[in-house]
Amino acid sequence: MTTLCQLLQGAATEFSSKTAVLMQRGYRIERWSYQYLWEFSERLATYLRGKGLQHGDRLLLWAPNMPEWVGLYFGCLRAGVILVPIDMRSTSDFVVKVKEKTSASYLFVSQINQEQGKKLGISIQCLEDLSQELDGVSSDFCLPSPAEEDIAEVMFTSGTTGEPKGVILTHRNIVSNVLASAQVISIASDSRVLSLLPLSHMLEQSAELMTLLKFGATVVYPASRQPTVIFRTLQEQRITTIVLAPQLLQLFWNAIEREVNKQGREQVWQSLLRIASRLPMKLRRLLFRSSVHRQMGGCLQFLICGGAYLEPELARYWELLGIPVLQGYGTTEAAPIVTVNPLKGRRLDSVGKVLPGQDINIASDGEVLIRGANVTPGYWQDPGATEAAFEEDWYRTGDLGYLDDEGHLYLRGRKKDMIALASGMNVYTQDVEKALKGCSGVEDACVMGVPSGERGVQVHAVLLLKEGVTEPQDIVEQANRRLAEHQRIQGVTIWPFPEFPVTHTLKIKKQEVLDYILSGALAKEPASVVPTAGEASEVPVLHRLLADMTSVPVEKIRLNMTLGEDMNLDSLGRVELLAAVESDLDIYVDESQVSADTTVEELQALLASEGEVSREQGHLEWPLNHLIGLGRAFLQSLLIFPLLRLMAPLEVEGKDNLKELQGPVLFATNHQSHLDTLVVLAALPVSWRRRTAVAAAADFWFAGGRIKRLLATSLFNAFPFSRTDSIRPTLEHCCWLLDRDWSVLIYPEGTRSETGQMAPFKSGLGLMAVELRVPVVPIHIRGTYEVLAKGQTIPRRRRIIHVRVGKALQFPLKTSYTEATKALEEAVKVLERLRVR
Repeated sequence: MTTLCQLLQGAATEFSSKTAVLMQRGYRIERWSYQYLWEFSERLATYLRGKGLQHGDRLLLWAPNMPEWVGLYFGCLRAGVILVPIDMRSTSDFVVKVKEKTSASYLFVSQINQEQGKKLGISIQCLEDLSQELDGVSSDFCLPSPAEEDIAEVMFTSGTTGEPKGVILTHRNIVSNVLASAQVISIASDSRVLSLLPLSHMLEQSAELMTLLKFGATVVYPASRQPTVIFRTLQEQRITTIVLAPQLLQLFWNAIEREVNKQGREQVWQSLLRIASRLPMKLRRLLFRSSVHRQMGGCLQFLICGGAYLEPELARYWELLGIPVLQGYGTTEAAPIVTVNPLKGRRLDSVGKVLPGQDINIASDGEVLIRGANVTPGYWQDPGATEAAFEEDWYRTGDLGYLDDEGHLYLRGRKKDMIALASGMNVYTQDVEKALKGCSGVEDACVMGVPSGERGVQVHAVLLLKEGVTEPQDIVEQANRRLAEHQRIQGVTIWPFPEFPVTHTLKIKKQEVLDYILSGALAKEPASVVPTAGEASEVPVLHRLLADMTSVPVEKIRLNMTLGEDMNLDSLGRVELLAAVESDLDIYVDESQVSADTTVEELQALLASEGEVSREQGHLEWPLNHLIGLGRAFLQSLLIFPLLRLMAPLEVEGKDNLKELQGPVLFATNHQSHLDTLVVLAALPVSWRRRTAVAAAADFWFAGGRIKRLLATSLFNAFPFSRTDSIRPTLEHCCWLLDRDWSVLIYPEGTRSETGQMAPFKSGLGLMAVELRVPVVPIHIRGTYEVLAKGQTIPRRRRIIHVRVGKALQFPLKTSYTEATKALEEAVKVLERLRVR
């Protein structure tokens, strides 16, 4: 295997029907098999060629993780098109610079940033629309077979105001790194790995995606990075491994401790941690089985952490829970992994040993040098930068470190001025300094990383101001508007002397400046925003949470402050804030509703509108048990259905409409009587009946005594459907059933008819029909009203009950819920009119 195309082709052959990637879309889980991914990439390669893209052309990809991202990646490889991934958090200015530098003619975006993409003067395509675009596309082109030296992608540095620098990575670079990693960390083919880092990050590409595809494992893309969503995904998908950055690891640990504190079990928790330190790993897992591991799905085997410095103490905490943490080291130029700790013999204070096939050397000044088949051939159209990065055939990493006698690498910091944030993102100080120096009132600027407790390193600016200028906050705000979110300045100090200390070459002695700042003598808090009239004098809980998570004192928090620029919360910081809000206030807010520009006042209003969140009660699983199903089928066939036919024989039409359907569906029928469920189940073919669950009114069937609830669940596989509260829990349970190949029977009128005539359908049916993305089969029943009408307790005999099954309808995602509801209501009415004739 020498190319990435061969990697996927081999996986598609060996693991054909296995799930390669999956993601929750809205309320449904979408699964792509290895074979489907291979076929999708082939059709996409043909599509790109049809758009005029040729071998060696560049294509920009500016979108979040999703299956289509992976499909486009391999589609570009198979078409010979060079992919240029761009981090979602990058600014439009940065994207324009990359476009100009690569002469790219095509940009793929997502629905999230589609409007931004339209302003960039380049042909764009929405990634979510790809599947629809590829309908009917067949491989008419003779696709080239890439060579190992062909360029697979160009990864650009995340600087915004400086000149972007593109790292060239060939098939050989990436494949050699994947194969070497696979020799050190073995992944079982039944592994399910949670993806949290962006695919525009090489650690996510090589260490997770490519390595998992080689082993036939499954990559899971979560709907959100909020701890609540992550922990639910861990449980439902039974995640075995996570690849993540230190900041995310800290975020999850904070969520665990927050729950411990909320339950008032701090002393017990600390005692358990002390006991765990004396136990082997297996007993540690047993010790925390109920309190931690069960909440995380019970299958998590180990964590892989990289992208930034990992505090050994944080790793030790997770190890105490019985979850090994494997730390590694790498750089984009190495595609990206250089060293890694294996499961056996791992060290928490070291970044591990060099991978097979690579060499590592420590220069006289302590710089880490590497070479190997994985190392980049250079930078895109930048021979000067390429020459400066290499010393003969050794790549100069810019990191300082040393090797012990056993070959373990220990890092001491950056040789240059790049700040490695805990989120895994890099900040180049010259970019931030350039933005500051472009602001009026700034004589000179010095930017550096300053330690900030759990948050790792923060971007801090030291300003030498022009005469008469005393207030730095406006300058910082002006500069931050020019910077990407992760680059924004989070602390500021005014330099009190006439000039910075400099070397003989006039470079600022940053270590001396940093020493002054860390001494605390020059620390200066950002200027507070003047409060507006009418702002509350009391301290809300939200303000306390913000103060706990930021450097802003609670008394200085104002309603017009933004979470990003004023409160210094990056995307992960906002996720942690929302997790704290849910824990302390019992209010769930999806992270997509909150951005860096959201103000404190807007967030307060959002919390007020969301109200209290109802805790999940879990899914009703026991009625789906195979043995329960056999008992149900036995009672239905030998007792319940014969009794039904004694009261009224069934006449069923249209069952042939089910023959062409595959997979689960929604059955939508009119509602005349409590007998309707029996009638529909009896009318369905056995293969459909045994895989159908019934949505039953929660306030009737599940609010009464245990006997009624037991009869509904055991005899008819019913589950509670809320007619008064939020539809979200019901939708989630329907999705849970559909994802397990169970069809669902629903009554769109919401209640039984009081006259025997069909009432208007509730709009919730349209929402379900569109969001659940499955065929909806209309059914009409006539005659049950005469047998057992609403309010009647004793059934009457009738000559016949008519059931007619219609053709399935399916609605595109962009269909309005009202239109879908009307279409389904009309479909049932058509069946009713056919009977009348």
